[in-house]
Amino acid sequence: MQTIIIGILIIAVPMIAYCVGTVMRDEMYAKEANGEITAAKDNKDFMVTRDTKMGQILAMDKGMGDFLMQAGMHCVTCASATSESLEMACTVHGLNVDQTVTSINAYLAEENE
Repeated sequence: MQTIIIGILIIAVPMIAYCVGTVMRDEMYAKEANGEITAAKDNKDFMVTRDTKMGQILAMDKGMGDFLMQAGMHCVTCASATSESLEMACTVHGLNVDQTVTSINAYLAEENE
């Protein structure tokens, strides 16, 4: 019986800690992105760069997730992807960073008109 309890604790405790940590991290990234995105939305001349975080890009426009997925970045649904820069995400997926930046900025310019 003790073996079963110990086995459950060994499995359950790390899983719970992981889930709680993930939720806390996601909330932190969301707050960080929203603070910076509010300023970016007020400034229509805001341009995405290589260093812009994926979380910031996703928060800019509700259609951005679909746009990025069609471009080949299917990781946008992953919580850890929100803290990556656009350059890191493009590198991982084998995309040209400059073309992606240009495409995103063109999309945002079209949406802001």
